[in-house]
Amino acid sequence: MENQNKKNNAGTIALVVLLLIVTIAALILATYAWAKYSATPEVNTATANVAHWNVSLGSNNSSFVQTYNHVVNTKIAPGTKGSFEVEISGLADTEVCVAYQVTLDSVTFTPGSSISHLKFFKEASYENEIVPNGTSGSNIAFAGTIDLDDHEGTPANNAANDVNTVGAKGTVTDGKLTKTIYWVWPYDYDEANNITAYQGNIEATPEAYDATDTAVGEGGVTSMSLAFTVKAWQVDPGASDGANNTATTNK
Repeated sequence: MENQNKKNNAGTIALVVLLLIVTIAALILATYAWAKYSATPEVNTATANVAHWNVSLGSNNSSFVQTYNHVVNTKIAPGTKGSFEVEISGLADTEVCVAYQVTLDSVTFTPGSSISHLKFFKEASYENEIVPNGTSGSNIAFAGTIDLDDHEGTPANNAANDVNTVGAKGTVTDGKLTKTIYWVWPYDYDEANNITAYQGNIEATPEAYDATDTAVGEGGVTSMSLAFTVKAWQVDPGASDGANNTATTNK
């Protein structure tokens, strides 16, 4: 009987051992069944540099009144002419396309009279008149865009020459765009009649010029002041090439 019990215990132990072996084997197989390839997580960063804006605006009035032998220096009179320059600089160090607009806001004659036939123009030939405080854009002297290739000194510009033409928009030299506004006070009716820009826009009679000018010279006008605005802003990156965008913030 004792021997029989020993045999039963030995069988039980063997069965338990066998079950343990099967269980361990099953766990090992299950572990391999659910295993997968994996990689150690790695944190990366992305950086972008901000495009530089270095545009500055100004003007040069050194030639506003030309010098004449028969008129006191810096004074204007019938027959005098002049000009002034508007400057948009800092383009060589600006890394976006630049839109710009120049408007002639007003011309003020003191003490309050006016010189109706003193005119302002976009061209040295006195064509394309600019009307101070005019409507429908007639007071806009210039407007356009300056592309990256025309900035000079930017990575997009590979030209070695100092001057890049910007079509009808002017010329960029040393990273600066210069635009010129011209004015003329005709000497008399005949001069006005010979200037292309005055055709159809002259006084009704030749004598009207002499009477107006004489009244001005006698004290009707003692000085002339101009007010003009220069705006420059970044072109919308999503706009089509050459688009002149509406300004939202003046720089």
